[in-house]
Amino acid sequence: MYEQKIEKITLKKIRKKFNKYYSFCYDDDFRKWVDSYDYISYTLNNKKIIATLLIKECPEFPRIWQLGRIIVNEDFRKNNVGSKLLKNTEDFIKEKNGAKILVHVSDTNKPAQAFYKKNNYLKEATIKKMKLGKENLNIYSKEIKGDKR
Repeated sequence: MYEQKIEKITLKKIRKKFNKYYSFCYDDDFRKWVDSYDYISYTLNNKKIIATLLIKECPEFPRIWQLGRIIVNEDFRKNNVGSKLLKNTEDFIKEKNGAKILVHVSDTNKPAQAFYKKNNYLKEATIKKMKLGKENLNIYSKEIKGDKR
């Protein structure tokens, strides 16, 4: 049985509790990156973290949320752990009155593209040569049916 949790994120918490998944968390660039996220959604199995996902509400666009990288322990891949984590995160965003979720996926990351398509995300746009000036970056999105205020 998997347990899903979402909590506010801080760099200190990432370094202490989630450093196995963000092994580069002592990089200076990582601090800027993680500081831009509000929450971490994660899955526990027997009190061990097996999957993580950073999320944030876009300050420029109220009710639009952005997902960071989803990471699932190799031993738990292909068991719907990622999909369950994503669904739990979507429910949380819905409770926060979110209307839409965006995620950026590199053109070369075919498994991630297939994962988001399987979970009903639609490819909205492609930004040419965005990632380090070499790769195209795809934007996938999903509308959230929640309370319309």
